Amino acid sequence: MHQFKFHGKGKEYFGIWIVNILLSIITLGIYSAWAKVRTNKYFYGNTELSGNRFDYLAQPKQILIGRIIAVIAVSIWAALNAFSPQLAVLVMLIFVLIYPVLVVRNLRFDMKMTQFRNVRFNFIGSYKNAYKVMLVKPLAAYIAIGISIAITLTYIMPASKILGIIIMAVTCLLILPLLFSWVIAAMNQFIINNTRYGNLTFAATLQTTYIFKVLAKFMLLMVLIIAVFAAFLIIAGVSTNDVSNLTGDSSKMAVFVIAYIGMILGMIFTQVYFHVRIRNYILSATKLDNQLQPKSTMTVMSYSLLLLTNLLLIVCTLGLARPFTMIRHANYIASVTQVDGDLSLTSATDQITNESGAIADELSQAFDLNISAI
Repeated sequence: MHQFKFHGKGKEYFGIWIVNILLSIITLGIYSAWAKVRTNKYFYGNTELSGNRFDYLAQPKQILIGRIIAVIAVSIWAALNAFSPQLAVLVMLIFVLIYPVLVVRNLRFDMKMTQFRNVRFNFIGSYKNAYKVMLVKPLAAYIAIGISIAITLTYIMPASKILGIIIMAVTCLLILPLLFSWVIAAMNQFIINNTRYGNLTFAATLQTTYIFKVLAKFMLLMVLIIAVFAAFLIIAGVSTNDVSNLTGDSSKMAVFVIAYIGMILGMIFTQVYFHVRIRNYILSATKLDNQLQPKSTMTVMSYSLLLLTNLLLIVCTLGLARPFTMIRHANYIASVTQVDGDLSLTSATDQITNESGAIADELSQAFDLNISAI
Protein backbone atom coordinates (compact mmCIF):
# COMPACT_ATOMS: atom_id res chain seq x y z
CA MET A 1 0.00 0.00 0.00
CA HIS A 2 1.31 3.43 -0.97
CA GLN A 3 -0.32 6.38 0.77
CA PHE A 4 -0.40 9.80 -0.89
CA LYS A 5 1.20 12.55 1.22
CA PHE A 6 0.90 16.30 0.99
CA HIS A 7 3.71 18.46 2.35
CA GLY A 8 2.32 21.95 1.73
CA LYS A 9 2.08 24.43 4.62
CA GLY A 10 -0.54 27.10 5.14
CA LYS A 11 1.87 29.93 6.01
CA GLU A 12 4.15 28.99 3.13
CA TYR A 13 1.36 28.96 0.56
CA PHE A 14 -0.21 32.14 1.99
CA GLY A 15 2.85 34.07 0.80
CA ILE A 16 2.49 32.68 -2.72
CA TRP A 17 -1.27 33.28 -2.74
CA ILE A 18 -1.15 36.92 -1.56
CA VAL A 19 1.64 37.81 -4.02
CA ASN A 20 -0.33 36.16 -6.84
CA ILE A 21 -3.39 38.26 -6.02
CA LEU A 22 -1.50 41.56 -5.68
CA LEU A 23 0.51 41.10 -8.90
CA SER A 24 -2.62 39.98 -10.80
CA ILE A 25 -4.39 43.18 -9.69
CA ILE A 26 -1.42 45.42 -10.51
CA THR A 27 -0.99 43.89 -13.97
CA LEU A 28 -4.75 43.95 -14.67
CA GLY A 29 -4.90 40.16 -14.73
CA ILE A 30 -1.90 39.46 -16.95
CA TYR A 31 0.08 37.93 -14.09
CA SER A 32 -2.80 35.51 -13.39
CA ALA A 33 -1.25 33.07 -15.89
CA TRP A 34 1.97 33.02 -13.88
CA ALA A 35 -0.08 32.80 -10.70
CA LYS A 36 -1.86 29.67 -11.96
CA VAL A 37 1.44 28.00 -12.85
CA ARG A 38 2.99 28.90 -9.47
CA THR A 39 -0.06 27.56 -7.63
CA ASN A 40 -0.19 24.31 -9.60
CA LYS A 41 3.55 23.78 -9.28
CA TYR A 42 3.27 24.25 -5.51
CA PHE A 43 0.41 21.78 -5.06
CA TYR A 44 1.76 19.23 -7.53
CA GLY A 45 5.28 19.51 -6.17
CA ASN A 46 4.10 18.97 -2.60
CA THR A 47 2.09 15.85 -3.46
CA GLU A 48 4.09 12.69 -2.86
CA LEU A 49 3.52 9.04 -3.72
CA SER A 50 6.04 6.39 -2.68
CA GLY A 51 8.83 8.91 -2.19
CA ASN A 52 8.28 10.65 -5.54
CA ARG A 53 6.56 13.95 -6.19
CA PHE A 54 4.42 15.17 -9.06
CA ASP A 55 5.31 18.09 -11.31
CA TYR A 56 3.33 20.61 -13.35
CA LEU A 57 4.94 21.39 -16.71
CA ALA A 58 2.79 24.13 -18.26
CA GLN A 59 4.44 27.45 -19.07
CA PRO A 60 2.82 30.80 -18.18
CA LYS A 61 2.82 31.94 -21.83
CA GLN A 62 0.67 28.93 -22.78
CA ILE A 63 -1.82 29.83 -20.06
CA LEU A 64 -1.74 33.55 -20.92
CA ILE A 65 -2.59 33.00 -24.60
CA GLY A 66 -5.46 30.70 -23.68
CA ARG A 67 -6.67 33.11 -21.02
CA ILE A 68 -6.68 36.10 -23.39
CA ILE A 69 -8.75 34.16 -25.92
CA ALA A 70 -11.10 32.98 -23.15
CA VAL A 71 -11.58 36.56 -21.88
CA ILE A 72 -12.31 37.79 -25.42
CA ALA A 73 -14.84 34.97 -25.94
CA VAL A 74 -16.61 35.68 -22.64
CA SER A 75 -16.62 39.44 -23.31
CA ILE A 76 -18.18 38.94 -26.75
CA TRP A 77 -20.82 36.67 -25.29
CA ALA A 78 -21.58 39.16 -22.47
CA ALA A 79 -21.90 42.01 -24.96
CA LEU A 80 -24.22 39.98 -27.17
CA ASN A 81 -26.26 39.02 -24.13
CA ALA A 82 -26.76 42.71 -23.33
CA PHE A 83 -27.49 44.00 -26.84
CA SER A 84 -28.82 40.96 -28.70
CA PRO A 85 -30.08 38.16 -26.42
CA GLN A 86 -31.22 36.08 -29.41
CA LEU A 87 -27.72 36.12 -30.92
CA ALA A 88 -26.24 35.37 -27.48
CA VAL A 89 -28.45 32.28 -27.24
CA LEU A 90 -27.25 31.19 -30.68
CA VAL A 91 -23.62 31.63 -29.61
CA MET A 92 -24.28 29.62 -26.46
CA LEU A 93 -25.84 26.83 -28.53
CA ILE A 94 -22.73 26.78 -30.71
CA PHE A 95 -20.63 26.61 -27.55
CA VAL A 96 -22.69 23.63 -26.34
CA LEU A 97 -22.10 21.90 -29.67
CA ILE A 98 -18.32 22.26 -29.35
CA TYR A 99 -18.36 21.32 -25.66
CA PRO A 100 -17.08 17.73 -26.25
CA VAL A 101 -14.15 19.12 -28.25
CA LEU A 102 -13.28 21.44 -25.35
CA VAL A 103 -13.49 18.49 -22.96
CA VAL A 104 -11.05 16.39 -24.96
CA ARG A 105 -8.56 19.22 -25.50
CA ASN A 106 -8.83 20.35 -21.88
CA LEU A 107 -8.13 16.84 -20.58
CA ARG A 108 -5.32 16.33 -23.08
CA PHE A 109 -3.61 19.55 -21.99
CA ASP A 110 -4.02 18.92 -18.25
CA MET A 111 -2.73 15.35 -18.52
CA LYS A 112 0.30 16.28 -20.62
CA MET A 113 1.21 19.00 -18.16
CA THR A 114 1.24 16.47 -15.29
CA GLN A 115 4.43 14.47 -14.66
CA PHE A 116 5.40 11.77 -12.18
CA ARG A 117 8.79 10.04 -12.08
CA ASN A 118 9.74 11.94 -15.26
CA VAL A 119 6.83 10.32 -17.10
CA ARG A 120 3.90 12.37 -18.32
CA PHE A 121 0.23 11.49 -18.31
CA ASN A 122 -1.81 11.68 -21.51
CA PHE A 123 -5.38 11.55 -22.76
CA ILE A 124 -6.17 9.87 -26.09
CA GLY A 125 -9.97 10.07 -26.17
CA SER A 126 -11.47 10.77 -29.61
CA TYR A 127 -13.88 13.57 -30.45
CA LYS A 128 -16.36 11.02 -31.83
CA ASN A 129 -16.63 9.12 -28.55
CA ALA A 130 -16.67 12.39 -26.59
CA TYR A 131 -19.75 13.50 -28.54
CA LYS A 132 -21.45 10.17 -27.77
CA VAL A 133 -20.98 10.29 -23.99
CA MET A 134 -21.03 14.05 -23.38
CA LEU A 135 -23.67 15.29 -25.79
CA VAL A 136 -25.78 12.50 -27.30
CA LYS A 137 -26.36 10.48 -24.11
CA PRO A 138 -27.11 13.49 -21.85
CA LEU A 139 -29.41 14.94 -24.53
CA ALA A 140 -31.24 11.59 -24.83
CA ALA A 141 -31.67 11.50 -21.04
CA TYR A 142 -33.07 15.05 -20.91
CA ILE A 143 -35.45 14.37 -23.81
CA ALA A 144 -36.74 11.15 -22.23
CA ILE A 145 -37.37 12.87 -18.89
CA GLY A 146 -38.94 15.89 -20.60
CA ILE A 147 -41.32 13.71 -22.61
CA SER A 148 -42.33 11.76 -19.49
CA ILE A 149 -43.09 14.96 -17.54
CA ALA A 150 -44.90 16.60 -20.48
CA ILE A 151 -47.16 13.56 -21.04
CA THR A 152 -47.91 13.33 -17.32
CA LEU A 153 -48.81 17.03 -16.98
CA THR A 154 -50.76 17.19 -20.26
CA TYR A 155 -52.73 13.95 -20.31
CA ILE A 156 -52.51 12.06 -17.00
CA MET A 157 -52.81 14.85 -14.42
CA PRO A 158 -56.12 16.21 -15.79
CA ALA A 159 -57.60 12.70 -15.71
CA SER A 160 -56.20 11.56 -12.36
CA LYS A 161 -54.12 13.73 -10.07
CA ILE A 162 -53.19 10.78 -7.83
CA LEU A 163 -51.92 8.73 -10.77
CA GLY A 164 -50.12 11.79 -12.12
CA ILE A 165 -48.37 12.37 -8.79
CA ILE A 166 -47.34 8.70 -8.65
CA ILE A 167 -45.89 8.85 -12.17
CA MET A 168 -44.04 12.10 -11.39
CA ALA A 169 -42.58 10.51 -8.26
CA VAL A 170 -41.46 7.45 -10.24
CA THR A 171 -39.94 9.73 -12.90
CA CYS A 172 -38.01 11.81 -10.36
CA LEU A 173 -36.92 9.03 -8.01
CA LEU A 174 -36.40 6.13 -10.45
CA ILE A 175 -36.25 7.08 -14.13
CA LEU A 176 -34.26 10.29 -13.68
CA PRO A 177 -31.52 8.76 -11.46
CA LEU A 178 -31.35 5.69 -13.73
CA LEU A 179 -30.77 7.78 -16.86
CA PHE A 180 -28.27 10.09 -15.20
CA SER A 181 -26.44 7.11 -13.68
CA TRP A 182 -26.09 5.79 -17.21
CA VAL A 183 -24.63 9.15 -18.30
CA ILE A 184 -22.29 9.47 -15.29
CA ALA A 185 -20.93 5.94 -15.78
CA ALA A 186 -20.31 6.54 -19.50
CA MET A 187 -18.58 9.90 -18.96
CA ASN A 188 -16.25 8.71 -16.23
CA GLN A 189 -15.46 5.47 -18.02
CA PHE A 190 -14.61 7.44 -21.17
CA ILE A 191 -12.20 9.67 -19.24
CA ILE A 192 -10.52 6.89 -17.27
CA ASN A 193 -10.15 4.38 -20.11
CA ASN A 194 -8.54 6.99 -22.34
CA THR A 195 -6.06 8.20 -19.73
CA ARG A 196 -2.46 7.03 -19.99
CA TYR A 197 0.56 7.19 -17.73
CA GLY A 198 3.37 7.03 -20.24
CA ASN A 199 2.74 3.81 -22.13
CA LEU A 200 0.58 2.33 -19.36
CA THR A 201 -3.21 2.25 -19.54
CA PHE A 202 -5.85 3.12 -16.96
CA ALA A 203 -8.94 0.92 -17.13
CA ALA A 204 -12.30 0.93 -15.37
CA THR A 205 -15.58 -0.92 -15.77
CA LEU A 206 -18.31 1.07 -14.04
CA GLN A 207 -21.70 -0.40 -13.16
CA THR A 208 -24.71 1.83 -13.74
CA THR A 209 -26.62 -0.08 -11.04
CA TYR A 210 -24.28 1.03 -8.22
CA ILE A 211 -24.31 4.67 -9.33
CA PHE A 212 -28.11 4.45 -9.64
CA LYS A 213 -28.45 3.31 -6.02
CA VAL A 214 -26.30 6.20 -4.79
CA LEU A 215 -28.04 8.79 -6.98
CA ALA A 216 -31.51 7.51 -6.04
CA LYS A 217 -30.65 7.80 -2.33
CA PHE A 218 -29.24 11.28 -2.96
CA MET A 219 -32.44 12.46 -4.64
CA LEU A 220 -34.64 10.83 -2.01
CA LEU A 221 -32.66 12.60 0.73
CA MET A 222 -33.07 15.94 -1.08
CA VAL A 223 -36.84 15.43 -1.31
CA LEU A 224 -37.03 14.47 2.39
CA ILE A 225 -34.99 17.52 3.43
CA ILE A 226 -37.28 19.89 1.51
CA ALA A 227 -40.35 18.10 2.92
CA VAL A 228 -39.04 18.38 6.49
CA PHE A 229 -38.28 22.08 5.92
CA ALA A 230 -41.83 22.72 4.68
CA ALA A 231 -43.38 20.65 7.47
CA PHE A 232 -41.34 22.49 10.12
CA LEU A 233 -42.57 25.86 8.85
CA ILE A 234 -46.18 24.64 8.80
CA ILE A 235 -45.95 23.29 12.35
CA ALA A 236 -44.28 26.52 13.53
CA GLY A 237 -47.05 28.53 11.85
CA VAL A 238 -44.71 30.40 9.51
CA SER A 239 -46.18 31.33 6.13
CA THR A 240 -44.66 32.84 3.00
CA ASN A 241 -46.22 36.18 3.98
CA ASP A 242 -44.25 36.14 7.26
CA VAL A 243 -41.05 35.51 5.32
CA SER A 244 -41.65 38.22 2.72
CA ASN A 245 -42.51 40.79 5.38
CA LEU A 246 -39.20 41.38 7.13
CA THR A 247 -40.82 43.89 9.50
CA GLY A 248 -43.30 41.31 10.79
CA ASP A 249 -42.99 38.89 13.69
CA SER A 250 -39.26 38.57 14.44
CA SER A 251 -39.75 35.21 16.16
CA LYS A 252 -41.28 33.71 13.02
CA MET A 253 -38.47 35.13 10.94
CA ALA A 254 -35.94 33.55 13.32
CA VAL A 255 -37.72 30.19 12.94
CA PHE A 256 -37.55 30.52 9.16
CA VAL A 257 -33.83 31.40 9.21
CA ILE A 258 -33.02 28.45 11.48
CA ALA A 259 -35.05 26.08 9.31
CA TYR A 260 -33.47 27.46 6.13
CA ILE A 261 -29.94 27.02 7.51
CA GLY A 262 -30.85 23.47 8.51
CA MET A 263 -32.11 22.78 4.99
CA ILE A 264 -28.91 24.16 3.40
CA LEU A 265 -26.74 22.07 5.74
CA GLY A 266 -28.80 19.01 4.90
CA MET A 267 -28.38 19.63 1.17
CA ILE A 268 -24.62 20.08 1.58
CA PHE A 269 -24.49 16.79 3.47
CA THR A 270 -26.39 14.95 0.73
CA GLN A 271 -24.15 16.39 -1.99
CA VAL A 272 -21.10 15.29 -0.01
CA TYR A 273 -22.67 11.85 0.37
CA PHE A 274 -23.03 11.54 -3.41
CA HIS A 275 -19.51 12.81 -4.13
CA VAL A 276 -17.86 10.56 -1.54
CA ARG A 277 -19.69 7.38 -2.52
CA ILE A 278 -19.06 7.91 -6.24
CA ARG A 279 -15.39 8.83 -5.73
CA ASN A 280 -14.76 5.79 -3.57
CA TYR A 281 -16.50 3.54 -6.08
CA ILE A 282 -14.80 4.90 -9.20
CA LEU A 283 -11.31 4.63 -7.71
CA SER A 284 -12.02 1.09 -6.51
CA ALA A 285 -13.09 0.15 -10.06
CA THR A 286 -9.97 1.64 -11.67
CA LYS A 287 -6.64 -0.06 -12.34
CA LEU A 288 -3.36 1.02 -13.94
CA ASP A 289 -1.70 -1.56 -16.18
CA ASN A 290 -3.90 -4.16 -14.44
CA GLN A 291 -1.42 -4.04 -11.52
CA LEU A 292 -1.97 -0.92 -9.45
CA GLN A 293 -5.26 -0.31 -7.65
CA PRO A 294 -6.19 3.25 -6.53
CA LYS A 295 -8.30 3.39 -3.39
CA SER A 296 -10.27 6.09 -1.60
CA THR A 297 -11.11 5.89 2.11
CA MET A 298 -13.02 9.17 2.23
CA THR A 299 -16.02 9.27 4.58
CA VAL A 300 -19.11 11.43 4.37
CA MET A 301 -18.84 12.77 7.92
CA SER A 302 -15.13 13.69 7.78
CA TYR A 303 -15.43 15.40 4.39
CA SER A 304 -18.58 17.27 5.43
CA LEU A 305 -16.80 18.52 8.55
CA LEU A 306 -13.82 19.64 6.48
CA LEU A 307 -15.97 21.59 4.01
CA LEU A 308 -18.07 23.24 6.71
CA THR A 309 -15.06 24.30 8.83
CA ASN A 310 -13.30 25.59 5.72
CA LEU A 311 -16.39 27.61 4.83
CA LEU A 312 -16.57 29.08 8.33
CA LEU A 313 -12.87 29.99 8.22
CA ILE A 314 -13.28 31.80 4.90
CA VAL A 315 -16.40 33.68 6.06
CA CYS A 316 -14.96 34.66 9.45
CA THR A 317 -11.68 35.92 7.92
CA LEU A 318 -13.35 37.65 4.95
CA GLY A 319 -11.52 35.33 2.55
CA LEU A 320 -8.02 35.62 4.02
CA ALA A 321 -8.12 31.99 5.19
CA ARG A 322 -8.59 30.76 1.62
CA PRO A 323 -4.98 29.53 1.20
CA PHE A 324 -5.13 27.69 4.54
CA THR A 325 -8.38 25.97 3.56
CA MET A 326 -6.83 24.91 0.24
CA ILE A 327 -3.92 23.34 2.12
CA ARG A 328 -6.34 21.61 4.52
CA HIS A 329 -8.31 20.23 1.58
CA ALA A 330 -5.19 18.98 -0.21
CA ASN A 331 -3.97 17.36 3.01
CA TYR A 332 -7.28 15.59 3.49
CA ILE A 333 -7.51 14.33 -0.11
CA ALA A 334 -3.98 12.92 0.14
CA SER A 335 -4.74 11.26 3.49
CA VAL A 336 -7.74 9.37 2.08
CA THR A 337 -6.12 8.31 -1.22
CA GLN A 338 -3.76 5.41 -1.70
CA VAL A 339 -2.47 3.00 -4.32
CA ASP A 340 -2.32 -0.75 -3.71
CA GLY A 341 0.30 -2.76 -5.58
CA ASP A 342 4.04 -2.84 -6.10
CA LEU A 343 5.09 0.42 -7.75
CA SER A 344 8.61 -0.93 -8.24
CA LEU A 345 7.24 -3.52 -10.69
CA THR A 346 5.48 -0.87 -12.77
CA SER A 347 7.78 0.47 -15.46
CA ALA A 348 6.40 3.33 -17.55
CA THR A 349 8.14 5.10 -20.41
CA ASP A 350 7.33 8.62 -21.50
CA GLN A 351 5.62 8.97 -24.85
CA ILE A 352 6.67 11.79 -27.18
CA THR A 353 3.55 13.79 -28.00
CA ASN A 354 2.77 17.24 -29.33
CA GLU A 355 1.62 19.59 -26.61
CA SER A 356 -1.90 20.98 -26.91
CA GLY A 357 -2.53 24.63 -26.27
CA ALA A 358 -4.25 25.91 -23.16
CA ILE A 359 -7.15 27.57 -24.99
CA ALA A 360 -9.70 24.85 -24.23
CA ASP A 361 -8.43 24.66 -20.65
CA GLU A 362 -9.02 28.37 -20.10
CA LEU A 363 -12.37 28.41 -21.93
CA SER A 364 -13.60 25.59 -19.71
CA GLN A 365 -12.67 27.60 -16.61
CA ALA A 366 -14.09 30.83 -18.00
CA PHE A 367 -17.49 29.20 -18.42
CA ASP A 368 -17.07 27.28 -15.14
CA LEU A 369 -17.26 23.81 -16.70
CA ASN A 370 -16.43 20.85 -14.50
CA ILE A 371 -14.34 18.75 -16.86
CA SER A 372 -12.86 15.86 -14.93
CA ALA A 373 -13.57 12.42 -13.66
CA ILE A 374 -15.31 12.45 -10.28
